[in-house]
Amino acid sequence: MGCHIRQYPVGKDTTGKGPPNKPLGFTTLLTPSKASQRTHLLHLQGMVRTLRAASPQALIGQRNPRIRGWSNSYAAVVAKATFARMDALLYAKLRRWTRRRHPDTSVSWVHQKYWRPRHGTCTFASTAGHTLGQHATTPMRRHTKVAGSRSPYDGDWVYWATRMGKHPETSKRWAFLLKRQQGRCLGCGLYFRQGDDIIELDHITPSTQGGDGQSRHLQLLHGHCHDTKTAHDQAVNGTCDKSQTTEEPDAGKLSRPVLKPSQEGRPS
Repeated sequence: MGCHIRQYPVGKDTTGKGPPNKPLGFTTLLTPSKASQRTHLLHLQGMVRTLRAASPQALIGQRNPRIRGWSNSYAAVVAKATFARMDALLYAKLRRWTRRRHPDTSVSWVHQKYWRPRHGTCTFASTAGHTLGQHATTPMRRHTKVAGSRSPYDGDWVYWATRMGKHPETSKRWAFLLKRQQGRCLGCGLYFRQGDDIIELDHITPSTQGGDGQSRHLQLLHGHCHDTKTAHDQAVNGTCDKSQTTEEPDAGKLSRPVLKPSQEGRPS
């Protein structure tokens, strides 16, 4: 999974505990593996070399999705120091990229041209206002353990539906919608459960009727509830499915439908 798992000896105040509430003397930490860090850096370095003649805006547009995706994948492990290290190495590559474009200017002039203050730090940005994302700005999302007395079969659907919004792999939009809907499907009114295979994002007002992708016009539905609502929206608009063929056409003039005769010699 791209993580390095190791147990570190710690004191009695920070140690993990076993089932009988007995201190173990160590804690288990998950950090991004060295192979994953090296692959990420090589990818960023290759993008810088490929776009060495491009504009800062093009460079930012190519690198932001990569930085954001890699950081979010490790936001649930111990990666704060790794994120800071990635930003430091990225700064060195960007500084060389800018020095290659302006070899006859001073370092302070180059820094003032490409790095602008933002939230108390200097961030690489273009003249149009596009800012390069940083690994360290990714918020850490810790895994919340299940309470010892909780069970998926205890009938407390409010607790389990609320817990889905706190999962590290749940996006901010889905977490916001789960909280707004209080863990319920707005189609059938039932709570979402951990075992639900299909939970889909739906436009309250269909995009064909002018609906946009803003959160106030979105909702979460079960898969079958989403299908029912989509069919109802299409029925209101008067649309129908014309993609199905009602009868298989003949391949050409050389072939035609043939009826098999019955045992009595008459068409069946």
